[in-house]
Amino acid sequence: MSDMDENIFKSQRHMDLYKEELEEIQSYQNLTPEQKKNDVRDLTLLNEKYNNLRKKIDEDALNFNDPVFKIQPISGTVWPGSQVECKLLFSPITAGEISQTAFCEIEGREMRLPLQLKVQLI
Repeated sequence: MSDMDENIFKSQRHMDLYKEELEEIQSYQNLTPEQKKNDVRDLTLLNEKYNNLRKKIDEDALNFNDPVFKIQPISGTVWPGSQVECKLLFSPITAGEISQTAFCEIEGREMRLPLQLKVQLI
């Protein structure tokens, strides 16, 4: 995954979050004054909530996260001439072909390298 792909992915997440924020603000603004008194939300708190969620998106390292495949450890260092044992845990939900791509970040390379995970369940 290139930096541009990651930026596009994060931009899409920001757009989805923006839509969610607008819906929640509109929902709050449509309350009557009496309902607003009994509502825990407040526009300042909503703003803080969504600022924190935006920050979380920006800081996301986009580590591999999948309900079917788990890779352990999720990050680490492999020095030249050495090796590291990794585990791939597989927890299928349904039968059929399951395919996923994990991206390995290699220092010194501009793009992450794809690791294709594919299983056929009968």
